[in-house]
Amino acid sequence: MSQKKEGYSDPNLFKCTTGNDEVTSPSDAVFPIVKQCVDTGKLDFVGTGFFIGAEGLFLTASHVLKDVFDNKGRARREAIGVMQKTPNNTFIPRHVVRSFSFEFSDISIGVLAAAKNNHTGDSIRNCVLNLKEKEPEVGELVFTYAFPDTFVLNKLQDAPKNTLNMRSNYYEGHIVEFFPYGRDRAMLPNPCWRTSMYVHGGASGGPVMTSDGKVVGINSSSLFGEPNVSYVSTIRHALDINLKNVKIGSNAASMDYKLRDLVRLGMVLGELDD
Repeated sequence: MSQKKEGYSDPNLFKCTTGNDEVTSPSDAVFPIVKQCVDTGKLDFVGTGFFIGAEGLFLTASHVLKDVFDNKGRARREAIGVMQKTPNNTFIPRHVVRSFSFEFSDISIGVLAAAKNNHTGDSIRNCVLNLKEKEPEVGELVFTYAFPDTFVLNKLQDAPKNTLNMRSNYYEGHIVEFFPYGRDRAMLPNPCWRTSMYVHGGASGGPVMTSDGKVVGINSSSLFGEPNVSYVSTIRHALDINLKNVKIGSNAASMDYKLRDLVRLGMVLGELDD
């Protein structure tokens, strides 16, 4: 069994909220993201994501989906998917079919292929997290729930078949500094915070929550050799990502919507400042 990575926190110290401020486990809405080579079948664990829409809309860091999608958000040769937890504590794989992002940002909205119950034919829905546009203050406590302890055994190595060992943990810290115009032009040009959370590889794309259990940010990166320096992209910035050719309602025409528009329409849970 793998050991917990440094910097993890006691899960009993935190809560996570969904619709109507219901308290839930983040494991119902947060998941590992896995990439598979179409030619060899080799699996690679690439990061964490979390649901914001009940039928497969999710947020993650853009670099997690890097090289899988073209500049129009369509999948290339490599397949990428998530492992969704079901109410009976089993997991089902779902493919990522599309992504939306800003050109200069480390935030992406992903869309999963539709999934149906094999017995009833009903669409499989998922738990979602509650977003909050209001930004935390410098010094405020924040925490993340992510999958940096996850690892893959490929069938050509140590296992008779591809095996994904999913291990999640909580990590906590404080907001240290705000960069309203980005940390730098190349790696993290979007608004972000520096925090004291210990963010390991694989935690990228995970939700960052305040003490009320609502999501205010997304894990972007850490500083090599500095365990208590990490960077978090803001939900406020994510709310302005444009989703192109979205159809809402069976008779509706396809239109472009910002993520904040979906919050106003009640399709994504969140608290807006306006």
